[in-house]
Amino acid sequence: MADEKALTIDTAKKVVAQVDDADTLLVGAGIRSNVGPLAIKPEANSTAAILLTNAAGTTLASVDTTNGRAFIGGASVPTARLHVGAGAAAANSGAVKLTSGTILTVPEAGSLEYDGTWYLTNGSGTRSPISLGTFGDNFQNVAAEATTTTTSAVFQSKVTLTTPALTGTYRVAFYCEIASGTANTRAQARLFNSTDATELCFSETRMSLANLFACATGFQYVTFTGAAKSFIVQFASQGGVATVSCRRARIEFWRVS
Repeated sequence: MADEKALTIDTAKKVVAQVDDADTLLVGAGIRSNVGPLAIKPEANSTAAILLTNAAGTTLASVDTTNGRAFIGGASVPTARLHVGAGAAAANSGAVKLTSGTILTVPEAGSLEYDGTWYLTNGSGTRSPISLGTFGDNFQNVAAEATTTTTSAVFQSKVTLTTPALTGTYRVAFYCEIASGTANTRAQARLFNSTDATELCFSETRMSLANLFACATGFQYVTFTGAAKSFIVQFASQGGVATVSCRRARIEFWRVS
């Protein structure tokens, strides 16, 4: 095709250019199709059949017409229907960005949306928010191994964990070992949210033998809305009738959503 013209405009249409295969076609305001869609068709399919470059000739995007794939962000051969190049550390250099806007009134399967919160809709049409926190974030723990005693029916504090200001849902768990100095009396333990004055977990054990330690444990989910909270393992003697001991107390705390 070396001698053929890549572009010929009939004289009836006022010929403005004839372009050989090796030439570059220069266009003013743009190109448009007068009938139907505008098609860009390569002579032969390849993995880089269509290239979009900047003024210096650097490839910005490429189309693989062999496999029906496109790459944005350079000259790499795409390995997915839409393949995006790596981002960079500089401002405005992220690989992909969505502008916050109104999400779909009716969720559509496969949709990724963003209105300040990320959402993903599954194949059943169920939209769910995408948590940007990692499971296990902000893990904290505290322990008090030594034995402490009380004869009070009023709960006594054994160990305290105070969090920073947080948002999200967290799992708060406690463990301790309690015993009573008198057989057939009851020892109590609990996990208490002192910030909100809320009892999260409660355990009461009837001790058939004196000074025999039993485990008290439990957990609860707590929602944070931007403030810090304090959690305490506490223990008491039910009715104040015996000496109750508490040891190996601990609190563990981590994010779940």
